[in-house]
Amino acid sequence: MQQPSPYAPPTSHKAPSTNPDVDIVDAMTPLSAKVGGGVVLFAGVNFTLMALQTFALVSMRGAWVVMPLLLLVVGLALFFAGVSLFRARGWSGLFTVIASGVAVLLSLTWLVVTVLSGIFGLFALGAPALAVAGVVAGAVNLGPVRRVSDARARLAASGLHFGL
Repeated sequence: MQQPSPYAPPTSHKAPSTNPDVDIVDAMTPLSAKVGGGVVLFAGVNFTLMALQTFALVSMRGAWVVMPLLLLVVGLALFFAGVSLFRARGWSGLFTVIASGVAVLLSLTWLVVTVLSGIFGLFALGAPALAVAGVVAGAVNLGPVRRVSDARARLAASGLHFGL
């Protein structure tokens, strides 16, 4: 019988543990998810404040009237994504990438519109960078939050419910 090469790529992911002690350690929220969740949460607050600032200071006409509403909806979605990523929900990584991707496009559009109109808002200037940071945070945490979610599911199946 031929031995497998030690240099061969792995054929499968890490096998699920049957040891609850290992699963308890794996069920802890990783630091990258906590930091990433905080960044996305901050981006959500920034987008929400940008929308409120626009409502308070700018009178919009035409099709652009809907833009502050979109900023508000995206801000709330980013806030929700940040909280979910911080709590390491299994779906939160993908949701964060999608919501932050929409936020990048929306914030760049809004930045161009406001700068060409002669309006320079601090929230609008920082929003694209925060949205890109949110995409990166979501992408970095796609795997870790899935592993945490799987470990929590194994613990729940064995009767250990943490309410997470």
